[in-house]
Amino acid sequence: MRDSLAILLAAAGISVLAWAFWHFAGGRGVDILTSFLLLILTADNIRLRRCLRNKTIVAAGSAQIQNDSRSG
Repeated sequence: MRDSLAILLAAAGISVLAWAFWHFAGGRGVDILTSFLLLILTADNIRLRRCLRNKTIVAAGSAQIQNDSRSG
């Protein structure tokens, strides 16, 4: 019962936040969401490139990902 009430309250809070976003953003809401998602994707791309740079071995012109668990 307590979990159901917590889920219901969380859903109500999130729906109020969603309504407030679209109400105050108006027609610019799509632009805001697109810009935010583009920023997140760029940051994730940078993070993944750094991760690959640290784990990549260049051999014969092609990149092979080194598996740390196998290199033991």
